[in-house]
Amino acid sequence: PHFTGQEEREAAAASDDGIVRQWFGDGGFVLQYAGAGGRELFAHAFRCDETSFRADRMQKADAENVTYEEETSIQADCKKRLLAAGMPTTVLDLCSRCVRFIDTATHYHEVLPTWSSEDGRVVLVGDSAHSMPPFLGQGANQAVQDAHALTIALSRIGTEYATLKQALDAYESVRCGPASKLMLTSRLVGFVETQRGPVGTIARNGLFLIGGLTGAASRAFVTAAIPRGF
Repeated sequence: PHFTGQEEREAAAASDDGIVRQWFGDGGFVLQYAGAGGRELFAHAFRCDETSFRADRMQKADAENVTYEEETSIQADCKKRLLAAGMPTTVLDLCSRCVRFIDTATHYHEVLPTWSSEDGRVVLVGDSAHSMPPFLGQGANQAVQDAHALTIALSRIGTEYATLKQALDAYESVRCGPASKLMLTSRLVGFVETQRGPVGTIARNGLFLIGGLTGAASRAFVTAAIPRGF
């Protein structure tokens, strides 16, 4: 897998009003959205160095949240980073209400060139074929779209396709392109959203303004949600 250059902290808090909110600061952003069971979810993504992240994990002898014993220190560090990023009091209060913090580096792997074995006994869908960074929230959606396209392809064996291999090749051909495009878009969004410094902030805000005025931002999310297949 490839490191995106971003680290992410996630946590949960008692639900407030279920409204999705996003705040941007120096080098990162915070996303608040509704979860199940009367909870709201908190995600804080920011730029980091992979070497430093892994060194910190090794120092805590916690490769990646094997336990949640470190959640107090993660929450304290999260507040420190939010303050440094210039986040408003609303965000700091939200962080204070959160529990069970998860700390993870974000990765992706390139879209694989082949999604099925020669004999057709193994077929890849979702993250196994195209593990995306989380910045468009499309991991599960794309897995469902893969399954939908695979079902259609298999149902056409004996009519449109003479063999299982032909059906699997068709499935791969209709899904590989859209998945590759979303992979690049998600990486770009994560890069833009976590820009640092005055120049980075101006560039990020300018790109978001242009994206909003032209409709490109909304199209990126809507396009991703529309099934791309047969």
